[in-house]
Amino acid sequence: GFVFFLLHKTKAFSYRQLTVSKSIHLLKPVQRVVFRLNFVVKAILDAGFVWYIATALKLSVASPLAFLWIVTIVSFGLFAYFTDDRSRRMHEVYVNTWIVLWLVVQLVSAWYTQNAVFFQTTTAIVVLQAVLAFGAALLKRTNAIIQFICVASLYVWLILFVQALGSLKGT
Repeated sequence: GFVFFLLHKTKAFSYRQLTVSKSIHLLKPVQRVVFRLNFVVKAILDAGFVWYIATALKLSVASPLAFLWIVTIVSFGLFAYFTDDRSRRMHEVYVNTWIVLWLVVQLVSAWYTQNAVFFQTTTAIVVLQAVLAFGAALLKRTNAIIQFICVASLYVWLILFVQALGSLKGT
């Protein structure tokens, strides 16, 4: 959310023409630091969420699911370094790898809940995210609007996931 707010304040930014990562070229030096710190802070907050997940599912932090979550959040934090201004090709590989990791995390996490309805809902959300992300990339139409929709669907999934975890605990 904060990154989109920061970009909205940037006069030359176009949601239809640029991606979030490409916008770093438009930011002032102080804004670039804030932009990069956003990814690190979110990754730190996500670490607390992984702890909650491990507790709710009674998982060891060394379990495959917890490991997938940890790799995914550390990878997200590394977006602070792997921005579009460093190496465009490396950034694209990194982003696509993170997307695949995240899609796998969603499916495996849903499976762990043993909730058939939630698993079906997750599958639909994952298909939507994959079609949007990779479809836009193949058509060379990736922009901040597509990214916003994917991130919004991710947050919807997280809310549903917390609800599914709550039903496991009987709360």
